[in-house]
Amino acid sequence: MEKMIVDRGHIESLSFSDLVTLADEYGIDVPEDLDRQFLIAEIIDVLQDAGNADEDMMVSADVSESEVVLPKNYNETQISAVLENPAWVFVFWNLSEADRLMLKKRACTLRLRICSYETRSQVEGGEKPVSAYEIQNLSSSQEQHVLLNTDCRYVTIELVYANATTGSVLASTPVVEIPEGAEYLNNVHPGTEPVFSKIIELSGMEDILTDQYENHRQSFSKNQD
Repeated sequence: MEKMIVDRGHIESLSFSDLVTLADEYGIDVPEDLDRQFLIAEIIDVLQDAGNADEDMMVSADVSESEVVLPKNYNETQISAVLENPAWVFVFWNLSEADRLMLKKRACTLRLRICSYETRSQVEGGEKPVSAYEIQNLSSSQEQHVLLNTDCRYVTIELVYANATTGSVLASTPVVEIPEGAEYLNNVHPGTEPVFSKIIELSGMEDILTDQYENHRQSFSKNQD
């Protein structure tokens, strides 16, 4: 009788219901929450044992590689931003091979342009930003933490290139909305003596603000005039 060759690639291509049916044929108990990969491994183990005991069944020693399906955004120029807190945003980007070659050919440098807007409609309407600044020394890892200005509530980050004669925007992030803090906290500055409610005092807010100014913004002392 001709030997039946069971290929790992074929097994991995089966739907979960087909895997369950196959497992049932070989007496494999399949719990409801069993992971698909564990089920495949269990079936292969049983088939290998069956192949060793019965010459009519064997598992192919050649493991077929599954077809690699690249994501739709592969080799595209993109930039994304994740707000870490109201002061910092994490920016990461990717360059397509065509843009990478273009930048090299034109001797261009990449920059991040942080654009601030007062309203979302300004962004959606294509209006000029209220304020903008550029970061020129970008990380070679294509990711960077960026300190934001606090004058506006909406921000977009553009990936731009420039040289002595030309420049343009390669990609832009979706709108990043900066959450609004409590007004009485926004108005706290070095030298002021904020008045907190008893509940806020118990939360340790004064120590948090002191730490913020000492380690993240500027020198701060509660006794400063």
